[in-house]
Amino acid sequence: MNLNKDVTNQADKKGNLCLIVFFVTIICALSVVYVNAAENKDNQETIQEVMVGTSEHYNLMFQEKAIIRMANEDGILVAHLITAKPVLSEREYGILTRIVEAEATGLDKKSKILVANVILNRMEHEEFPDTVEEVVFQKVNGATQFSPVADGRYYTVKIKESTKEAVDRALAGEDYSQGALYFMERSMSDKKSIKWFDTCLTRLFKYQAHEFYK
Repeated sequence: MNLNKDVTNQADKKGNLCLIVFFVTIICALSVVYVNAAENKDNQETIQEVMVGTSEHYNLMFQEKAIIRMANEDGILVAHLITAKPVLSEREYGILTRIVEAEATGLDKKSKILVANVILNRMEHEEFPDTVEEVVFQKVNGATQFSPVADGRYYTVKIKESTKEAVDRALAGEDYSQGALYFMERSMSDKKSIKWFDTCLTRLFKYQAHEFYK
């Protein structure tokens, strides 16, 4: 009788041990599945982040290449781009294109962009008026600021398509001016004006016919 009881107890112990092993195995298996699922989720999120980052990188790269290609077609090296300027009225746009044509007649697109840059820089500067018209026709101590307005060339020039394109690019943010607020053509300026430019302003650079200052 005792022998049978011992056998029964041993069988019960083995059964309980099997159940414990079974449940432990199930728990371990579920843990592995959970960990793998979590890792897969993390990996998917990481892959998505990489893909988004890569997409943004290539979008920027393609944009930069497009800008450089556009500039290189004109033989112009893009220095940098800034935030686009305010949209002008038709009248203001007409004044800007006309003064650019008058100041940069016979010069390339970069020269024309630079003239537009200076006028737009003045509009944003606290020491100058806020509109194209006021900047172009401004007088300081009775002196007109732009020689084509003073000598009448402003009113007689024929505006070329290349000038309109240059103005459009300046309004879109293309800027080579380094913040210039003034420019002059030394060979066309009187000695008094040249002296004032050289002594009262900071010379930045020269491009084609014009020297730029601030």
